[in-house]
Amino acid sequence: MSDRIAVGEVAAFEDDPRRIVEVRGVELGVFYVDGEFHAVLNTCPHQNGPVAEGKLGRTVVADPPEEGERVEERYDPDRTVLRCPCHSWTFDVATGKNVAASGPEYDLVTYETAVEDGTVYIVL
Repeated sequence: MSDRIAVGEVAAFEDDPRRIVEVRGVELGVFYVDGEFHAVLNTCPHQNGPVAEGKLGRTVVADPPEEGERVEERYDPDRTVLRCPCHSWTFDVATGKNVAASGPEYDLVTYETAVEDGTVYIVL
């Protein structure tokens, strides 16, 4: 059985699509993007920077290259990314995937979210 922890009202995210919350002693970033909520651990896998404080938006992104290939960057209007403020590592906010490196060690830890009766929850 999973636990649900309330992290805010849906209406509050309409003015500011980002909230940094503490859940059971851990800081999470909760984002409202394109009508959906996403949550990530506020720790960049690079050097533990506060990734959820970074720039959020549609920007130049890169797809993870195959081994030995160069990163090909492009603008993607359908993909919202989160850029760590420390060293600019960039992640797809919906999936937590690093947009320039392959492998789970380069991705953000993500959390399931749910909405019920106007309240946003983290599902643990």
